Amino acid sequence: LVVPLIGALAALYVAVPLWVNYGAAEDHYLLFLAAAATVASVSIAIGFGAPWLDRWFNDLSLRVSVPAVTVQSAIWFSFSVFLVVVLVTAESIPLVSALRGATEAQLSVERGGFLKTRSGWQAILPYLGTIYVSALLPYATARLFIEHHAWRFAAIGLFIFYTLLALEKSAFIFAAAPLVYLALRDRRLSTLVALLLFSSGLLYLNTVLARGVSPAKLPPVVDTPS
Repeated sequence: LVVPLIGALAALYVAVPLWVNYGAAEDHYLLFLAAAATVASVSIAIGFGAPWLDRWFNDLSLRVSVPAVTVQSAIWFSFSVFLVVVLVTAESIPLVSALRGATEAQLSVERGGFLKTRSGWQAILPYLGTIYVSALLPYATARLFIEHHAWRFAAIGLFIFYTLLALEKSAFIFAAAPLVYLALRDRRLSTLVALLLFSSGLLYLNTVLARGVSPAKLPPVVDTPS
């Protein structure tokens, strides 16, 4: 598994950037990407090959036991605080603007400004959002559904709501993928079909909203005499 991973990293993020840089157009960002990927590949190889830390992960190593309810509470409470901060500090919310009839150009600008172009102390918000969406929330929602927790549907609803705020379809995949995997693992065909239909409908709605309103369909501006 390690060799294919390192090979893929080297091919995509070292060989391709170097080929484009020296064969098409020179760009120092491509060289930086190739250098960073080289360091990452070497680090992965050393990490898997060196036995220095293996003893920390054997069956006899000391571990700190944290109750699952504590982990879940910490994840969802901190995410709720994060969500409130994002909403309060946002200049505009793409989902709300789309429902109000914004154009595609306006929504494109708002999607960038919703998190990506934050500055000052708010510059940390995009990184926190990535951690929640790609790691913490998929794990937390999957655990809730595995345990048939009473709050599992409220949790996935909150997760989906956040992914819809910026009208980015890729974020929704992180919410749906764990549930699709569980349905496949448990061989629940009806649940899988329902998830796929629901996901398709939500992605279609997201796409329609992200297109906004065509400027030609906007009501004309009438100049009133002063």
